[in-house]
Amino acid sequence: MLASKLIAEAYNDIYCKLAPSPIHGVGVFAIKEIPPNTIIFRRSGECIKIDSKFLRRIDSNVSDLYKKLLRQQDDSILVPINGFSSIDMSFYVNHSNTPNARYDIENSLIVSKERIAIDEEITFDYRVFDNELSF
Repeated sequence: MLASKLIAEAYNDIYCKLAPSPIHGVGVFAIKEIPPNTIIFRRSGECIKIDSKFLRRIDSNVSDLYKKLLRQQDDSILVPINGFSSIDMSFYVNHSNTPNARYDIENSLIVSKERIAIDEEITFDYRVFDNELSF
């Protein structure tokens, strides 16, 4: 990315920080007010579901890390298709049935649905992935 784009991003497009979440483990929180219909994240990749059977087969320390840090959906955990080390901050946006953001699958974007206040946790509905992921 060019320096001018990095500067523009720093001034205009950085909205979030990671912090402990009352929803699950780590969450993403607004560091400044986010207007409705704002692109919060441009995701870089797909995820796959891994189930509890897979988690029992891998090293227990890795399994614990997955459970603590990765998004959960039903009895499955969502892992970036490029592996754990490819995780970016957007991966920590937690699920809500009444989210303040939405996931645009076609464009891999997380977009605010409403005004999000400073220190408010950003959430979207993971059910958007129900037909998109498999393992």
